This record gives sequence, C-alpha cells and structure tokens, in this order.
Amino acid sequence: MPRTLPALVLAAALLPGCSSGGDKKKNEGVNKKDTVTVGHNQPIAFGASEYKFEPKNVIVNSGTTKPTVVRFVMRNNGSLAHDLHIEKDGQDLGGTPIFGPGKTESGQATLAPGNYEFLCTVGDHAALGMKGTLTVTTKKTTRPKDPDAGKPGEKDRERRKGAGG
Repeated sequence: MPRTLPALVLAAALLPGCSSGGDKKKNEGVNKKDTVTVGHNQPIAFGASEYKFEPKNVIVNSGTTKPTVVRFVMRNNGSLAHDLHIEKDGQDLGGTPIFGPGKTESGQATLAPGNYEFLCTVGDHAALGMKGTLTVTTKKTTRPKDPDAGKPGEKDRERRKGAGG
C-alpha cells in the first residue's frame, strides 16, 4: 500500500492539466492566415462569420496588365445572413447573393490590377468590421515543379489517376 500513495498524489497533480481550460483560450495558438495569395484562375476561398471575413487580405497575382476575372467562393460559418461584394471607390464590381448560415455561394468580378475592398453589404456588417482588402497584381504565379515528373512509372501513375485508381 505505501507505493500506491505516491502514484495517487502524482495522478491527482497531473489531472488538472488535462482539462480544456475553458473557452477563453479556445483560439489560442491557432494560426489563422490574415493574408492569402492566389494565382490567375485560382478561386479565392472565404469564410464568413459575425462581422469578419477570413482571410482579411487577399493578393491575386493575375500575370497580366489587363482586367482579369477573379472568382471567389464564400462559406457562411456564422449565424446570420451574409454576402461578399467587391468595391472600388464605392462602385460595386460583383459579388455573391445574400445567403444564410451553413451555405456556400460563389461570385466573380472582372478586375484590373489595383486595390479593392471586399465587404458584406448586409445591414451594418461592414461598419462592424466585415471587410477586407483585395489587391490584384501583374505578378505571375508559377506552380511548383512536379517532383514525380520524368521519373520511372510516371505514365502508369497518370493512367491510374485517369482511370480512378
């Protein structure tokens, strides 16, 4: 019996460290990206919840000096209806319809290189902070080289992928 007492004391000391610690530290240590960079023809994925968008800033590397179609998809993770519209100098350039919680909608806008604002146009959501910046650049984004390109078996792997395997 004398050996079990130290083990019980140790277990009692360690158990409080196993608790969740409450909700106030719920997002502590979570690395959320404030800025996302996408390439030409790559849709931007947004999450929306009460009075914020994630990401808050977006860079689109269009690879051209001409206007380009920028596509976006937004999931409403909040409990209220939201939308997403892109504006420049107060002019609405495109967006999603207003839609409810748990739903996903997409939209697009044709944008020249420059700086834009995206925002929720529902009620006073933008005034409460539901907005961000979108920058279209002329920079070209190149895809990373395929590490399997040119290696033995590449054609077989591609054939299997195309056949659903």
